[in-house]
Parts: sequence; structure tokens; C-alpha cells
Amino acid sequence: LHEEGSEQELSTSLIPFLDVILQTGVRAMGGYRTRYGRNVEAMCFVGGSANLPGLQQYATESMKMPFVTSRFFQNVITPSTLRLVQEDFIHECAIASGLALKFFKNQ
Repeated sequence: LHEEGSEQELSTSLIPFLDVILQTGVRAMGGYRTRYGRNVEAMCFVGGSANLPGLQQYATESMKMPFVTSRFFQNVITPSTLRLVQEDFIHECAIASGLALKFFKNQ
């Protein structure tokens, strides 16, 4: 989270909150390891905050594991005219789209 001026103040003020989120990820990974007997190899951020400059680098350094870009739409069939838009809004739409898919699968 390396920005200049007021953006630096904002981003460094977010670090304690981000650390809490990352610690929640550590606990979730432990639960996954216990339940499935396998380690998590990489993590992915979704939602609008995933676009926060420096977030992936900070998380990678803190967690000592790679954070990858979401490929949420890889299994969603869309018209070709939306493919460019998907890349721009992938983080913002992933959560809402996942909830919608869950709803329709349960119908």
C-alpha cells in the first residue's frame, strides 16, 4: 500500500483492518487444512476493494503466499460484447454474481 501524500495516509490507516482480514484468512486456511487435509496454495480477493492499489503485494508479503486475480467469469457464458466489460468489473460483480448463481442453482 504505497501511495503518496494523502493517499498514503489513507492506505496506511487501512493496514490494521487489512491485517484483521488476513488473520481471518489464516484461520480459514487452518480450517480448510483440517477439514480436507490439504493446504491452500493461493488466495484471491473479490469485491470492489480488490482493486485497492498495493493490496495484492501487501497480502502476498504478509501471508507468504500468492494472491491471484479472480477468474470468476471463466465458467459464465456471456455475449462477446460483454467480455471487455467483465474485465473492468470482475471484482465488483463477483460477489453479486455468485449469489445470483447460488439462487438459480437452488431453484
